[in-house]
Amino acid sequence: MPGMDGMELLPRILDKHPLLPVIMVSGASTIQIAVQTMKDGAYDFFVKGDSTDKLTAILRHAVEWQNLLQENRTLSEDVRERYRMIGSSPALRQLFDQIRRVAPTDATVLIT
Repeated sequence: MPGMDGMELLPRILDKHPLLPVIMVSGASTIQIAVQTMKDGAYDFFVKGDSTDKLTAILRHAVEWQNLLQENRTLSEDVRERYRMIGSSPALRQLFDQIRRVAPTDATVLIT
């Protein structure tokens, strides 16, 4: 965007798309800038002039991360629909894990 640098643009992008893996690209590289962008929510930081192999690896990891997020959302929805339970507290997550482990067995289970 005109008149705006990447550090100003990053929070705007993440406000609209919080799960988007944003990769910051910069010609000026300092550890402080890289650390700050990661603290501000960037997925990774790439310095112009670094190897294309490094960029390829960053992009591959970002895609894998996005796929894992989607798989997690899908599985969470499946659990909610299957057990018709709603909740995300640690106690309910533990209960869902126990249900998944016991479900394939013939054991009788009492949940209290």
